[in-house]
Amino acid sequence: MQIHCPICSTSIDVSQDHAGHKGRCLNCSTKFIIPEDPDGNIEILERGETPQVQSGTDSPAESMEGDDVVGSAPALNAPVLNAPALNAPATRTYTAVRPRYQKKSGSPMGFLFIVVLILAAGAGLYFHLSGKKITISENNGKTVDQKADKKVLKVPAKVTEEKVQNPDQVTDPDLTESAVPFKVPLSDEEDFEFTDEARARSLEFLSSTDQEKRESVYTAFRSLGDNYKETYEGLLTKIRNKHLLSLNEKSSAIKKAQVVPDDIKNAYQEWKSVATAGLKLVMTKWRESSPDEYKAKYLEMDKIVKNAESLYGVMVKAMEVPQGSDDESFQELIDLISELDYEIAWSLGEDDFSASGINDLLNEAKSLAGEKDLVDSLSGELGEMQSIYLDNVEIENHNNKLNWGTSAYKKLVQQINNRRISLGLGALRLDQTLTMASEVHSGDMHFQNYYSHRSADGTTYAERAKSAGFNGKSTGECLFRSSADPDAAYKAWWYNDSQRLILFSTNSNAVGVGNAQNYWTLNTGQTSK
Repeated sequence: MQIHCPICSTSIDVSQDHAGHKGRCLNCSTKFIIPEDPDGNIEILERGETPQVQSGTDSPAESMEGDDVVGSAPALNAPVLNAPALNAPATRTYTAVRPRYQKKSGSPMGFLFIVVLILAAGAGLYFHLSGKKITISENNGKTVDQKADKKVLKVPAKVTEEKVQNPDQVTDPDLTESAVPFKVPLSDEEDFEFTDEARARSLEFLSSTDQEKRESVYTAFRSLGDNYKETYEGLLTKIRNKHLLSLNEKSSAIKKAQVVPDDIKNAYQEWKSVATAGLKLVMTKWRESSPDEYKAKYLEMDKIVKNAESLYGVMVKAMEVPQGSDDESFQELIDLISELDYEIAWSLGEDDFSASGINDLLNEAKSLAGEKDLVDSLSGELGEMQSIYLDNVEIENHNNKLNWGTSAYKKLVQQINNRRISLGLGALRLDQTLTMASEVHSGDMHFQNYYSHRSADGTTYAERAKSAGFNGKSTGECLFRSSADPDAAYKAWWYNDSQRLILFSTNSNAVGVGNAQNYWTLNTGQTSK
């Protein structure tokens, strides 16, 4: 772009990129700020002198140097690196007009405004942390508190003469007249004591359905820091347990109605018909009954059993949905408990937080209330199925928590139990004595190189189980010796008619597993419940 020197009016070419930088006219040595556009005002930093008019054969300086540039002036239209390229015309035929310019200076009013703004912000922070309010006096002797656009009328001082006469009943006005649970110290040097009154008000605020009141407690305790985290956690837990008991009462009231939703009924009926047909196929010895078609029967058996597993999952999902969970007050309690859980996690110093599911909270609520059932009770045939389901959940938890069973043992038993449960049978509980008997037999077969249900000394699986300390009735034994992989053992037993009938016997409720290299032994039994 082309600009003119504000003193000598010399026409100068300068790059738009140098707008805002300092520049100097080499014709009159005037120092100024390069404007944003050619018609913009030019701020003079240092005034130069107007040179004498020269003949046409002479030319003024052909460039303008920047303050940051070191070196000689560049040639016409050749920009210097990091400096604006300014081009002046060869001759001048007029006298420049010398306008007057004043340097701009800061106004003291701006500084005063910043000081006032800082003081106002500090005062606002003080009133927010201390919980104090702005009061406006009125002619009738009452005062109106103004905070968060809410107006609360306070009784005038002369009305409280009765309280003043009994000083033991006087409470801190900063507490009774504010929307905070207790007065928070403004600095570390200020003394603070968490009084019984502050505790009572904190519990009252935490129990409130007013979210602002609850949040005032959260804010207050977080400002106290680590010293009161344990106290805070105790208060939160107390209110949380209160909400859990309320949740259990609502759930129990719905349960007493004995209304079974249609989705549970439909899911149960659909699963029951498929599971019954599947169990019939599983308990058939196909190699004996259909020697020419047993492979096709195995495929048919696999298909219907997988369908039963899928439908069982649908039924359990429908049965686990708490009745009444779509109730608004029911969901409000869930949200309140999750809100408290978040604060409890902070008070315990836990960085990660994940809200508990509704079923977990219901189970916890029922446990707190001393109830044992995990889902709402059903009746009739559905009730029997629910009872089996609850037993299976308990057995699964038992098997997973064992510290003496290997992961391979647990995986094998889990595969068997998943299929038993989907067919309407009870799960098998891992038994330590049956496991010891199985391990001994697998090791004996491996080291003495034989494969038989009878030991080398002639003892049977029932005798081995009794010697190991099993007090129940032995119901069967399965053997495998082709691989150390538990999946391979399960697959071999599934497609062996005799072994499959042992795994899915309705008379068994206990199991033991033993492995030594490629040798697997599984013993089943029946114990009194």
